Amino acid sequence: MAAQVGRKIRLNKRIFLKFEATDYYADVYLNGELLGRHEGYIDPYQFEVTGRLKPGSLNVIAVRVWTPVSYYWRHRPYTIKGSYGAVDQKPDNITPLGITRPVHLIASGDVKIDDLSIDTRLNSDGSADVITNVDLDNGGDEQDADISISLSPKNFDGDKAFLLRSSSRLASGKSSRRLVIHVEKPELWWTWDHGKPNLYSLAARIETDGRISDKRSLAVGIREIEHIDWKFYLNGKRMFIRGTNSYYNLFISEMRRSDYERDIELMRTMNINMIRLHCHFSNPDFYDIADEKGILIWQDFLEAWYPEDRAFSLKAAGLYDPHIRYVRNHPSIGLWATSDEESLENYRDLTKHLEPRLYLLDPQRRPVVRSTGRYGDAHVYEGWYGGTIWAYTKVNEKFISELGATALPNYESIIKFLPDHWPVKDHPDEWIFHKLQISEAMRAWGSPEGMTLKEYIPQTQDYVARLFQLAIERMRRTKYQPSGGILHFHAIDIWPSVTMAALDYYRQPTKAFYTVQRSFQMVVPSFEYDRDTWQAGDEIKTDLWVINDHWFPVPNVTINWQLLDSTGKIVQQGSIPDRLTLGADSSIKISKLNFSIKSTGKYNLWAKIVDERGRQISENNYEFMVRQATSDRSR
Repeated sequence: MAAQVGRKIRLNKRIFLKFEATDYYADVYLNGELLGRHEGYIDPYQFEVTGRLKPGSLNVIAVRVWTPVSYYWRHRPYTIKGSYGAVDQKPDNITPLGITRPVHLIASGDVKIDDLSIDTRLNSDGSADVITNVDLDNGGDEQDADISISLSPKNFDGDKAFLLRSSSRLASGKSSRRLVIHVEKPELWWTWDHGKPNLYSLAARIETDGRISDKRSLAVGIREIEHIDWKFYLNGKRMFIRGTNSYYNLFISEMRRSDYERDIELMRTMNINMIRLHCHFSNPDFYDIADEKGILIWQDFLEAWYPEDRAFSLKAAGLYDPHIRYVRNHPSIGLWATSDEESLENYRDLTKHLEPRLYLLDPQRRPVVRSTGRYGDAHVYEGWYGGTIWAYTKVNEKFISELGATALPNYESIIKFLPDHWPVKDHPDEWIFHKLQISEAMRAWGSPEGMTLKEYIPQTQDYVARLFQLAIERMRRTKYQPSGGILHFHAIDIWPSVTMAALDYYRQPTKAFYTVQRSFQMVVPSFEYDRDTWQAGDEIKTDLWVINDHWFPVPNVTINWQLLDSTGKIVQQGSIPDRLTLGADSSIKISKLNFSIKSTGKYNLWAKIVDERGRQISENNYEFMVRQATSDRSR
């Protein structure tokens, strides 16, 4: 690439060459001179090129971007990319590489704003303080400087703006300044399900000799988040976490803001309030949109299933600081996790050294989890990697950060990348390449013998939908006793593949998508059951619960139920006799439903919650089968 630079470029200017992202190693040259090397795939970096440019001439920028390996698990000893280096859902022989985001030439005066870090603190009287730490770099002699911070409404109506000025004598080199704006009546940032994600615009400016030397701006959300025994508190209010895991696209350089807007909205329609970025960092647009939409982010580091090697650990630790700085000012970031499923040696060599970096560099004191699935939260794969789905009827975890199973995508999607590869047993290599775990699938789904692909797909989707309903609703019924939340695994396929995603690569929803959507409703009726097959004449037993995640009670509701056969005909129906007031942030068992069915077939039991005006608030169902009675009455 080349850049034409004007003849007056040197006058009162410092010039920086900024890369928003390169993947993976990048050797950067300017006019044949090596500026330096960067390692990473997502974090921005820059080189000062003041005095190295040729004013009035064409300047040549050359970048050698490379990676030491290009094959799946072999990434582990060489690159720190987390799930973009190696993960079960990624194709084995594809490795993203290149200049993946824009490149800029940036000018400033002698004094440059290196970085801003924002803290927001809520006071007992309802006011708040917005604390801005300004990191400065004075490339000239000692001099006087005026620093100003302004704060104004960004996405809500308000005529109150705040301005704070400070004068300071700056020594040559790097220094920091701390400025505090007091907000008497702050508009707080909330998740979408509990309020509005109010944002302020914060602008920082530094002036020397009456001229602007540098300026920065960013969005700020005033909020506090806490994590106590796997219960989350937003602005002092306890909230139940309903979430999902996400990877996004195999080539994140292809993702534009509109793509993130589409995908985050698709996930939000599953009624989630948290997204775990599974072992990766995303593009800036992702975090901006999460801020704007009011969705919390569980931010993993890139350490995942890596070698137990001291030299490698030192290398990984050295990459953590810039990633913290990269996202720390986003109000949507709610939690840090320093590793995923770590071993004891990973902890000794690496992750125990990462946790202190967060306490040093994150002024907002967010919760830190040392490793997912190891210290209070659980990764649960009953019904896929062993066990049965019925184990979820008794699960008693404080928090589940991964839970899932694979289903086949919809027929219209799967034939786009596996058009003539049925049955699986005749084409195992192709199915394995597209990430189907064949042995686990056949054990879970049952045999496809004698079935076409189109006939078999619903059987696989029914199985996974059942698994999610059992797990999610069990965790919600045990809200705070002990459950603090659950993260479904996972949201969207990163390429045409067969994985645990609720939405396939073409963004087409599987049955699991709709099940998660219903089970995650803010107010939901929930059937507690321990089987999906009964015998004709059995007394069918289920307990009916109602869960309310709102922080306010829902008064005078009526709960109606209907039992439908496979044709949609009403077999039985009824109502809970008394009107109920659903307590704020509650989970309560309200009734037992027992009935007998003599005819075999598929049945669907629906419960609907109706408000005092007759409007439906929510609905949920329990699908089951009645088979011919046999002498063996066991499940």
